[in-house]
Amino acid sequence: MSSLVRYSRGTAALGQITKSRIPVKSVMSVNRAESEQQVRGLYKQWVRSIPDIISIYRLPFTEAQVKSKIRQEFYKNSHIRDIRVVDLLIIKSQMDLQETLEHWKQTCHMLEFFGKPTDIQRPVSFIGKFLTQRH
Repeated sequence: MSSLVRYSRGTAALGQITKSRIPVKSVMSVNRAESEQQVRGLYKQWVRSIPDIISIYRLPFTEAQVKSKIRQEFYKNSHIRDIRVVDLLIIKSQMDLQETLEHWKQTCHMLEFFGKPTDIQRPVSFIGKFLTQRH
């Protein structure tokens, strides 16, 4: 069965099969330049939706902080060169953006994106480590 053709049962008679054409967008990028263009477009979509995200979830962060975090997430995957993996990450990010904008996430999920509030920062200096030891 082709990926462009969907078979469904008709309402006219039980057991009757009808064909309907559904356009399917190609998931795979043809080359690296196309995938880079899609990534840039996706980044722009995220940046344009920052004011909506802040207002929907009432985040205690500025637009610059949210943009910085989004940029950091995109740079986290900048070392990936395989086009198939890049396409998969694009699809995941599009789904995440849709979930965020349609309010399918809760505020606690958005706050975890910026770091868990229960995370305890460990001291790095000698005095700080010494003072936090339990005797």
